[in-house]
Amino acid sequence: MIPGPRLEALDSILACRDPQSALIVTDGFIGDHVRRFDAHLAAVRNRVPRVNMCVIRPDSLATLDSVIEVNGHLRRFSPRIIIAVGGGSVIDAVKLGRAAESEPWLLDRTVWRSHSGHLPFVTSSLRRQRPLIAIPTTPGTASEVSPIAAISVAHGVPRQLVSGESLVPDHVVIDEGFSATLGREFVDASLSEIVFRLLGPYLVTDVSDELTDKAAISVLAELIELGDMRVNGTVLDAGQVRRLYILGMAASKGYLAKGWRPSIHPWWCIQNTLSTVLNVGKGGLTARAFSGVLREMRDCGGALGKLGRWDSLDHFSPPGFQMTEMVLRYFDSARGSKIPLEEINESLISRISEMTFSSWGAVPGIRRLGAGGIAKVLNSAL
Repeated sequence: MIPGPRLEALDSILACRDPQSALIVTDGFIGDHVRRFDAHLAAVRNRVPRVNMCVIRPDSLATLDSVIEVNGHLRRFSPRIIIAVGGGSVIDAVKLGRAAESEPWLLDRTVWRSHSGHLPFVTSSLRRQRPLIAIPTTPGTASEVSPIAAISVAHGVPRQLVSGESLVPDHVVIDEGFSATLGREFVDASLSEIVFRLLGPYLVTDVSDELTDKAAISVLAELIELGDMRVNGTVLDAGQVRRLYILGMAASKGYLAKGWRPSIHPWWCIQNTLSTVLNVGKGGLTARAFSGVLREMRDCGGALGKLGRWDSLDHFSPPGFQMTEMVLRYFDSARGSKIPLEEINESLISRISEMTFSSWGAVPGIRRLGAGGIAKVLNSAL
């Protein structure tokens, strides 16, 4: 057995499944530059007789091409188990590539181009799929526990959503050792995205109850405590990074499990378009912009969140917590994230606003903002 508690978890899953063949999917950066990946590869080869690799090409990452690439490897090698090692784009590609074995329409560009925003639901039976182990390399992806995948049909086109409970991986292995190779800004980007993923839906929902709100704010309080440590320059230790992974999964599953409706904050739609057009990570965009989004909330007629929900953060917070003040303080600090936005100009903002409204106009907050309101938010936030 390969030493190390996280590798033991992977080894335990493989020992239970006892597969004779495996397909490992990752991207070129993880495969070539992250030493921790080699330990996981060795652990798999130590247990599984036949191991094949699929390294997603950089030019296809986060697009339908990556899904087609993964599906081709599945058909070619017919592995008994799949292991996805990477960020959300890698894990989403594997989730959809696996689902496409029984639902080939997922590989049809015509289907993707004929829909905007949300595609039809995936209905594949879990029993018909190869087991999938997800090993996220960053704590902010949430793809490892989510029944949603976000993929663009091509570069420069906003991502679209596909949903279905059968998309959720069968196993998740958390290894905080991957984050040891990441810089401060990468961790801050992950933390910002996790906070937003919980706070955004909390602010816009019309349907909730006091018990759910208190549970959500309890998770948010722990996240903001970690954020406050980052504001003060503290480097998170391995246990705190592992906790960040767990809180990220809790934030992702919370509103889905409890039924918050609506559950999509407009910033999610805007950041997805920005990320696609600028080829910049979503977490970095949230770190840079979300303090401005929050400050626009009072002028947007509830489209970016309800003021009563914002004020309730302090009401339900633990004793001694000034949640609204701490959230703003954290995002004001994170705003210094170094992401390349020099190319932003009025013409590009207008284009991104129109693309966002065209793709996500069915989302209540986006519908209320309109393209003009989206442009106003972008000008203020960026």
